[in-house]
Amino acid sequence: MNRRMERKGRPWIAGLLSCLMAGVMLTGLATGTSAEEKPLSVSADLTVASKYVWRGLLLTDDPVLQPSVTLSHGKLSLNLWGNTDLTDVNGTPGEVNEFDYTLDYSFSVDQIDVSLGVIQYTFPHTAFEPTTEIYGSAGLDIPFSPKITVYYDTDEVGGVYGAVAAGYGIPIGEVSRGISPTLDLSGSVGYASANWNKGYYGVDSSGPVDLLLGASLSVPLDETLTIAPFVNYSSVLDGDLRDAVSKEDTFCFGATLSISF
Repeated sequence: MNRRMERKGRPWIAGLLSCLMAGVMLTGLATGTSAEEKPLSVSADLTVASKYVWRGLLLTDDPVLQPSVTLSHGKLSLNLWGNTDLTDVNGTPGEVNEFDYTLDYSFSVDQIDVSLGVIQYTFPHTAFEPTTEIYGSAGLDIPFSPKITVYYDTDEVGGVYGAVAAGYGIPIGEVSRGISPTLDLSGSVGYASANWNKGYYGVDSSGPVDLLLGASLSVPLDETLTIAPFVNYSSVLDGDLRDAVSKEDTFCFGATLSISF
């Protein structure tokens, strides 16, 4: 593991924020479904990846398994996400060593898509303390889908990480009966405050953090099932941050199997 999991957190803050968001979500569910709202929907992903990279930091330099489940109702959603190392590189082979909860409220205003939410990071089967981020994002419903997201770590780091991202989908056309893949290209650049960089990289200065480039081929197998092989490239940008990590540039590949109900 690395510095991201070494600092102590304030679990009571994480619990309070999670309870508040859960209350909002339960209130929304209790109001029922309007004629324009969709009923409760469920989707699940299962990702196998060659490495686990997070905001430029190489957390696991061996294959990982990452399941995810999302419950959605109208503008509200709850996501549960986990990571399991498939080797003993971090001393927890075959065990869940990270489990994250994300509560999200998303809506649109004209051509602007807005999301507000909270993420609680927990680390079972390890000695690391949980931490929490609150976030907000705004994206434009135009070609290349530009979006900016800002995260604030509410625990001891007390710092801000922001990312500007864009993506583009290229339809491939029908390659077989009923199968029409899409090539999805994406990219993002991260920037963080001095507190955030100090907490995660040990560098007490603000600046650019990471570049992430990705390409995936989304292949719908039927109405509910999709498989998407992918390859990602991650690079730490700031010179001082690059000096603070063991691997500055990382390629990662894998595949995600998705199902929706």
